[in-house]
Amino acid sequence: MSFESSVKQRVRSLRQALGLSQSQLAERLSTSNQHIGRLERADSDAHLSLEWVERLADGLDVGVEQLLFDQSTNSDAPRFEERTLPHRGLARCGPAGWGKPTAHDPLPAPADLLDPSAFYVRASGQSMQPEGIEPGDEVLVGPSSEPSLGNRVYVEDLEERGSLKRLVRASDSEITLRGWLREGTQFKEFFDTRRLDYLSTFAPVLAVYAVEPRPGERAVLRPDPRMAGPSISLESETLVLPTADGFSLIARYQVSASAGSGLSVLDEEVIESLAFKTDWLRRIGIDPAQSGLIQAHGDSMSPTISDGALMLVDMREDQPIRHGCIYVILRDGDLIVKRVDRSSGDGSVDLVSDNKRYKKQTVTIEELADMRIPGRVVWVGKAL
Repeated sequence: MSFESSVKQRVRSLRQALGLSQSQLAERLSTSNQHIGRLERADSDAHLSLEWVERLADGLDVGVEQLLFDQSTNSDAPRFEERTLPHRGLARCGPAGWGKPTAHDPLPAPADLLDPSAFYVRASGQSMQPEGIEPGDEVLVGPSSEPSLGNRVYVEDLEERGSLKRLVRASDSEITLRGWLREGTQFKEFFDTRRLDYLSTFAPVLAVYAVEPRPGERAVLRPDPRMAGPSISLESETLVLPTADGFSLIARYQVSASAGSGLSVLDEEVIESLAFKTDWLRRIGIDPAQSGLIQAHGDSMSPTISDGALMLVDMREDQPIRHGCIYVILRDGDLIVKRVDRSSGDGSVDLVSDNKRYKKQTVTIEELADMRIPGRVVWVGKAL
């Protein structure tokens, strides 16, 4: 069970111990009982931000630490040991360049720490507040751990200038990081792309502590408000991709109707990423990390798909072919978009154009072995 899921379970247990209904707790917190229900369900997509942890603790008449950690077993709250870890000093979170850290006094190590080379940095600046890191927080970094897309990471360049950011894209040559710039009462995201060969350290954040760790005491953690994606492989480009306010980024690929290279769509160049509502993607079964946007060319699928329309393609491997659906198909070196239908029962299939001026193409069972289907078209958008 994740840390956040265990906290959600404690919210429910503490509410029931007080004899409160979800509606009564919602009234205390000036919110809806539906929202309280989502905050109590371990499988919901409602994240427990620090603000909500504090509000829930107040509404349940407990301290923040009692809400965050199981007081009976202490299983969620590792204590700190007498042994210490090095502290590299301040790590800037803002957009105005990176900071050169100055070593601070070492801090105690968590008892359950598995990374022997871990170290601390102290967050400086406000640009990671939307990512659950406040100015002055002590941040534990694990250089022996593999970063994942969506992780909060610590990066340090060859001049020993360090920064804390969210990892939103990675390839075998560079990474893209995200921070936030305060504009009045709002935050606006910004991006920072760095070449990997210019970095001396690129490591995930293991934990963020709201107070300075002390030997024998329990951790006072700040939960990560977003989920990380799969571990990255820097041998080929992998895209990510949680973004702000319930949106996910999906890559748009530079491909044409005739690819010619025989490579999969994911081998083509990414020219931009567009944001889609995460809950909508989830409802239609789309994983942002295994999907992409491709522009249609030609009128063979008109009126369903017009020339120049942008297609959202589900690129998961090994998905069953659903006859009657529209697919991106790689055949004889050409990337085409057609509707797939069963043929005469001999194992062959028909590739059908929605534009009746185009004849169907029958692919025999022998020819199917040389045909690839990078993905299924699930949405089409276009400018008017």
